[in-house]
Amino acid sequence: MKKIGTITAITLSSALLLSGMSAGAYYGSSDEIALDLRGMSGGNGVYMTADDVNTIYVSPSAAAEGTTVHFGIFIESDKAELIVMSIKLESAKEQVTFLEDTFVEPKAAVFSEAQTYTLPDGTEFQSKYVPYCLGKINSMNVYSPDAMSANFNFSKSENALYSTWMHGTENATSFLGGRSDAYSYAEFDVSIAPGTEPGEYPIYFVKDDTVEISQSPTHISSYDYLDGTGKYYHVIPELIGSDIIVGSYETAETAMPVFRFAEDTTPFSTDDLSTEVLHYTADGTQETVSADQLSMTTTYESPASVNITELQQIRIPLSCQDEQVMNASGEQAELVYEIGKRGDVNGNGMIETGDAAAILQYIAQEGAGQNASLTDGTETEEAFAVFLADVNAEEGTEEHKLDTADASCILTYIAAEGAGRKPDWDDILHPSAFHPSDNETPIEH
Repeated sequence: MKKIGTITAITLSSALLLSGMSAGAYYGSSDEIALDLRGMSGGNGVYMTADDVNTIYVSPSAAAEGTTVHFGIFIESDKAELIVMSIKLESAKEQVTFLEDTFVEPKAAVFSEAQTYTLPDGTEFQSKYVPYCLGKINSMNVYSPDAMSANFNFSKSENALYSTWMHGTENATSFLGGRSDAYSYAEFDVSIAPGTEPGEYPIYFVKDDTVEISQSPTHISSYDYLDGTGKYYHVIPELIGSDIIVGSYETAETAMPVFRFAEDTTPFSTDDLSTEVLHYTADGTQETVSADQLSMTTTYESPASVNITELQQIRIPLSCQDEQVMNASGEQAELVYEIGKRGDVNGNGMIETGDAAAILQYIAQEGAGQNASLTDGTETEEAFAVFLADVNAEEGTEEHKLDTADASCILTYIAAEGAGRKPDWDDILHPSAFHPSDNETPIEH
């Protein structure tokens, strides 16, 4: 039995006049009828699976730009004597609308030459019409649609679709054995508005339990000869709607940039992301996506490969399973790196005595109980300046403490540069490793 989504549970009620549905199939008895709204195709970024035709997934990028989904209404029944069918579909949210000009009446789509089609049992037939599930095939295996009258009304709302059909002969679905899995009753496009936010957007059949069944917005009228006298039967069939899931990977909040020294050879990695990435699942809930599920595209391997001359920001777009990761504003989420030279406190691309002086002034402000700062900039700019100033910080240290040793190391760096040598921070920060005493074994570098 086909999966019935959450919309089915909403639309079914005690007013359903069908016999009990068997667990094995829709076709357990001649009284079983279902109307099934299925996603059939879509543009880029629209996905559906064969095992769940009632759930359509729209990628965040497609939702941002706006897209369409092609739907079909299918009749599932062994009961062929369908006389009148009235259908009303509604969209639960205004971002999803029915496109009027894509809804084609059964006799409107005509080819200049007959096309060849195949029935589920393998029988071939010819038709100049686009086949739909109500029709007949003559002795020459030529199909013709069977509709005596039809009314398709969009005048009331873009968020509702109305259709009333009456066929011209008995056994309108008999050429399909009563089952319309091969051909739909009607097809149309639904528009997903640009900027539609992640979430669940149901489309459902409408019925009214407060009126006679024959007056309900969605009902089917049949004529049954089985009792020998003939009688009309009005039923509200099982109604299976569709869910449009606008999915998204998104960061929970704007993440603080990742700070790195220019000489750092540690590769850029999604492990550096400082905020959770959330994924909207098919039922509308969220789950946390692990770092190993994320990927990023960049021309740089590490900060050292950037070869900066002054402060530089590297923005690396994030993706997850070939889908963009979006931020809370619906924009492409990025892993942001701020890269600067170790000791370049003022960010001018050079390591100077002014950088050491700024650190000493900062320490003095702290000692006097003042709000110490290295910059007049934003919180992020101040945090980055402190990071660059803390030249002797241990790797992986999150909290940076400035002291006179940082200023001293910067002055040593400047002195080495002034003496015509190319300063190496490892030499400056760990001098005993590179200038061992006579009793020490040199450490290989």
